[in-house]
Amino acid sequence: MAADPLPTVPGPALPAAPATMLELGAALGADVWWCEQLFAVAGGWVATTPEGAIRIHGAELSRVAGEHAQVLRALLPRPAPVDPVAWVTPPSDAATDVVAELAEATESSARLAVVHRVVLSRLLAGWAPAGGLSVAGPARALRHARADLADLRDEGEALLQALVATDPRHLDAAHAAARRAEGLLVTRGGMRPPVPSAPPI
Repeated sequence: MAADPLPTVPGPALPAAPATMLELGAALGADVWWCEQLFAVAGGWVATTPEGAIRIHGAELSRVAGEHAQVLRALLPRPAPVDPVAWVTPPSDAATDVVAELAEATESSARLAVVHRVVLSRLLAGWAPAGGLSVAGPARALRHARADLADLRDEGEALLQALVATDPRHLDAAHAAARRAEGLLVTRGGMRPPVPSAPPI
C-alpha cells in the first residue's frame, strides 16, 4: 500500500514587480548601484588578471554593466523636488561588504564565483518579473539588461568551470568566496533595499 503523500507547505514566494513610484525608485536605484559597482570592479580587475580570457571577459562585463547603468539611471523616477541621484545608494550593509570583498579579491576563481554565482544570479532573478512593471520604459530596459548580463553570467560560469578543471585548488577558493558573499546577503540585507516611506530628498 502506497504511503500517504507528505502534507504540502507554502513554498517561498517570488518577489512581485515594483508597482508604485517608491517601489520602482528603490528597486531601480539599487539596480543602478549594482551595475555601477560591476562596472568599476570588473574594470579594475583587467590590470591584475593573469588569465587572458578572463581579463577580456572582465573588460566586457565592465563595459556592458556600465552601459546598462546609464540607461537605468535615466529612467529613475523624478518627482519634484527629488534629485534622481538620491535613489542610487547601497541597498544594504551586505551589498557594500560584498563589493569591498570583490575589490580586494586576487584569485580569478573567487572573483568569478562571487560575480557570476552570487551577484549576477541574484540581480537577474530580481529582474525576472520585470514584464509585470506598469511602466513600459523600465520594464523594456530591464529585459535588455537581463539578456545581456545573462549571457555574460553564463560565459563567466563557463570560464570558472574551465579554470577549476585546470587546477582543482580553484574549487575551494570559488566555493569559499561564494559562500561568504551569499551568507552576507542572506544575513545582513539583500540586493534591494526595503521600500522607503517617502521619496529621497
